[in-house]
Amino acid sequence: MNKFTLIIARHGKASLMMGSDTDFKRVLKDRGVEESKHVGTSLKKMIGNVDLVISSSAVRAKHTAEIISKELDYSIEKIQLEPSLYESGIEDALLILKQIKSSKRKVLLVGHNPTWSNLVNLFQPNFVAGLRTADVAVITFELPDWESIHPLSGELLYNGRFESNIK
Repeated sequence: MNKFTLIIARHGKASLMMGSDTDFKRVLKDRGVEESKHVGTSLKKMIGNVDLVISSSAVRAKHTAEIISKELDYSIEKIQLEPSLYESGIEDALLILKQIKSSKRKVLLVGHNPTWSNLVNLFQPNFVAGLRTADVAVITFELPDWESIHPLSGELLYNGRFESNIK
């Protein structure tokens, strides 16, 4: 058995849609940028580096992933953008997770609700009411490989928003 860590991060606070903009193109507010930096520095202290970052290709999620990755010393060029994670369901996320190589032990997923909250509740037994913007859940698994991930197979190490002075 191997120990795997999955970090499920919801994107930072984003702007409202304006005019002809689509939801996909929404950008992070200044607060969302600061939240994302704080998430990255907090994760660095908690778990160290990550082996893989996978993000929804929506603008706000991609930007959140880039900011967090920078704080984790993970090259933004290596971020794996997955269009299927925008407006995704649990099945889409599971398909992506099950394809991860076993050598990638610490994986950060950046995306959207309701799927992210549903994933947290799928993988571990402690009910989580929902992930707010910039919330993070850290779940560990003892599995032979990512392909073996299944419901209630993980342990929730952390859920919520890292303490900060961001208003």
